[in-house]
Amino acid sequence: MRLQTGTFLQGDKYRIIDVLGQGGFGITYLAEQVMAERKVCIKEFFPKEYYKRDEDSHSISLGTQGSAEIMDLYKAKFVKEAKTIAKLDHPNIIHIFDVFTENNTAYYVMEYIEGESLSDVVKRNGSALAEGVAVDYIKQAASALGYIHERKIMHLDVKPANIMLRKEDGRPILIDFGLSKQYDAEGNQTSSTPVGISAGFAPMEQYQQGGVKEFSPETDIYSLGASLYYLVTGCVPPQAAAIVDDGLPELPAHLSANVRKAIERSMEVQRKRRPHSMDEFVALLDDSKKVVPIIPTPQSESTVIAAASANIPDESTKLGEAPTPTPKAEAPKKEWTPKYSTEKPKKSDDEKSNKRWLIWLLGLLLIICGVYFIIGANSGDNSDEKRSNAPREERNDNVQREESANAELEVTSTAEAAEAMAEIDNSEETRLAEEEAARQAEQQRLVEEEAERQRIAEQKKKEEAARKAEQQRLAEEEAARQAEQQRIDNMVANGLGRDGVYQIGDYYNRNGKRGVVFAVWDNGRHGKIVSLDDTKLQWCTGKQWGKRIDLGLTDESDGKANTDKVMKRSDSDQYPAFVWCRKKGANWHLPAKEELMAIHNNYSAINSTLAEYGTQLTDEWHWSSTDYDEDHAWVVSMTNGFTYDFTTFDDFYVRAVSAF
Repeated sequence: MRLQTGTFLQGDKYRIIDVLGQGGFGITYLAEQVMAERKVCIKEFFPKEYYKRDEDSHSISLGTQGSAEIMDLYKAKFVKEAKTIAKLDHPNIIHIFDVFTENNTAYYVMEYIEGESLSDVVKRNGSALAEGVAVDYIKQAASALGYIHERKIMHLDVKPANIMLRKEDGRPILIDFGLSKQYDAEGNQTSSTPVGISAGFAPMEQYQQGGVKEFSPETDIYSLGASLYYLVTGCVPPQAAAIVDDGLPELPAHLSANVRKAIERSMEVQRKRRPHSMDEFVALLDDSKKVVPIIPTPQSESTVIAAASANIPDESTKLGEAPTPTPKAEAPKKEWTPKYSTEKPKKSDDEKSNKRWLIWLLGLLLIICGVYFIIGANSGDNSDEKRSNAPREERNDNVQREESANAELEVTSTAEAAEAMAEIDNSEETRLAEEEAARQAEQQRLVEEEAERQRIAEQKKKEEAARKAEQQRLAEEEAARQAEQQRIDNMVANGLGRDGVYQIGDYYNRNGKRGVVFAVWDNGRHGKIVSLDDTKLQWCTGKQWGKRIDLGLTDESDGKANTDKVMKRSDSDQYPAFVWCRKKGANWHLPAKEELMAIHNNYSAINSTLAEYGTQLTDEWHWSSTDYDEDHAWVVSMTNGFTYDFTTFDDFYVRAVSAF
């Protein structure tokens, strides 16, 4: 399957030294660039489920399951994305030197980084890294991711195993762009390479069909936050589905507030609640600025109330009520005073009445005196005429002067009296008119106040009725929610799912089958279950092992196909593990290697449910249905997920699985 040591590529330009690793879509080799005399890494496009290597040459041909058209498309994308990554120039990103096609497939040549991954460092230490060291590594990885995000590229496989520490200078280098995708200016996906998932480091959108078809840095931010979680705790983060159900486990108390906040925000289940760029993520680590959510939140009722209350001076005024109008202070009434006395004090009614009579008497007395004076003067004139020898002309002049003076005095007194009387009458009328106007204004104010009081009381009644109605509505909604939740809980407890929709770790009890869900698809309507019980058996008997029979059970993802092959054999009774599983029913089978890995990845959720039925996954090796060669088969450890090939006559634990 692999290129052998000593194989040359591109003539004699590159020489294969060893295999560094193999995934579902490629093999990575350690090689030598001959002329430059330096070590390099070469990645070969090799989808192991679809390609095969010809035995007599290095050439690759399509397997029985492959589609030439689809594989050619994927290979073209492999080359295109390698060329794109080759253009990247960042101190924390692995460099690609060369891209070429050969042997009916494609290759790209990368720098060889001598060192170890962050995952290896944690495993070697046996504990978490110091917070400052971990944060420094993550910041440099964030710089690399920010650089590719600016170019509309997403890595989609960020994890400690893909961050290498270069031995030369201790610098973290981001590697393995095999799952990366490129997007156009509008953020739409322009590459269609297959989607991969690293359990614990992949957010929910990477489990969903089309979840990463649009550019969203938040996906890589989740994975980087999960990597920080691993570095500072020493534990693989829980899978995204477990976080949806149970939330993120409590972080160690010794971590700083910045690191805790950065992990919790970046590993939010919903993308919109995570930081939206690497700058925002690093800002959380540094706490250098406040990071606010991109999506605005509507103004709450409490904010409205607070804003309104700030403008209401009277604490008795309620929300929704118009403030009670404050009566205007009445201007003091202007008191009338005569023109000739600006300092004369206001008289009482009795004083005014006395004054009025006094003026009338004074005027009458002046008139009488004037008449009497005129009559007396005339009489005196007649006497004087008899006694006096003065000339007649002189007496006439004196009489005329006296008459003129008396007449003038009479006219003046009468006018002043009349003017005083007129002013008194006008003042009294004005006072009475002003008093009447003030009384009517006060009465109008009282009427308006009463109307406002009644309006406020009516408004309060309406608000109270609305408040009670809202409380009743909320109570009914809560009762309905609790009833629905109780119904769902009862269905889940009875193994019926949530109206037929299941989550990992649910108890399954339908169609005569019982088990615990360890894989789901089609939004939880379909999936796979593992049996409630287990046993310890041989994969095949010692007698059968001695025959060295190669069954060809190479399917690593579908144990049913493998089990069906065994059970169709005439000597199927010589394979105890397969027989035990099939006795449960035609749809039960010994799990394939990848199915056992999925069970291990969901170990906690499955064990929690199994405990309710008096059993749990045994922390030892479990048989898979995938054979290794004619006398070995793959086993998976439930302790750590390690895989190994054991002789098939050994006794290991067996659990059956079935699809639903």
